[in-house]
Amino acid sequence: VTYPIREKGEGSDYRFIPEPDLPPIWVIDSESREFHEVSLEQSVDCVDLVDVRKLMVELPSQKRERLLRTYGLRIEETENLLTKEYLLSYLKITTELEPKISPKIIYQWMGWLVGILAERNENLGDSRVTHSVLHQLIKLCHVDNKITSKTGIAILQAIVDGDDREPDRIVEEDSLHRITDTQEILKLLDKVLQQNPGIIDKLSADRNQLIDILKGRVMKESKGRGDARVVIRVVREYFDS
Repeated sequence: VTYPIREKGEGSDYRFIPEPDLPPIWVIDSESREFHEVSLEQSVDCVDLVDVRKLMVELPSQKRERLLRTYGLRIEETENLLTKEYLLSYLKITTELEPKISPKIIYQWMGWLVGILAERNENLGDSRVTHSVLHQLIKLCHVDNKITSKTGIAILQAIVDGDDREPDRIVEEDSLHRITDTQEILKLLDKVLQQNPGIIDKLSADRNQLIDILKGRVMKESKGRGDARVVIRVVREYFDS
């Protein structure tokens, strides 16, 4: 049971005396509807909440919501950016270099790069792969369609290992272009079938499994350069003909 001990006192009970050196201050919000209905004396100092908000740093919850809206990443990916400022900076700059590419794709490539660097006990801040280099690789893969993502990862590895050439030069000089020619892919498929003579009879009962396996073998034979969509189309047409 709670019993009251005494009643709350008034200002006079605490010997409250206004401080003459502290003038009254009005706290207003110039963006609010009520503000335009208030008339203030000119002698009264005002603090506008609009100005206060401009001076405030972005709160973690606000930053999280902004990143989710801006980049469209998953919540766990966004949390990773919040805890690793260098990742956020890298993503921001690379995204600005290539606005046509989804931030999700750029983040995925950053993940591949971070994984390669981790094997060498290096971090993104000390990497030879600058924002410009990563941008060139992503553009070659997703805008120009000149290389596959597997080829792009191989080029990333080469640059981290010390290759000083620009990505497009590596593609040209090492003949790493994406294979989209139907006849060339057919030749690769014939080679795979010759290397695996009994595979069709063995998997004839499951056509989808057969197609998936042959697609993987053709991609391997092309060293990751085959266009996956063209490869699977060619394999399907081969068995439908």
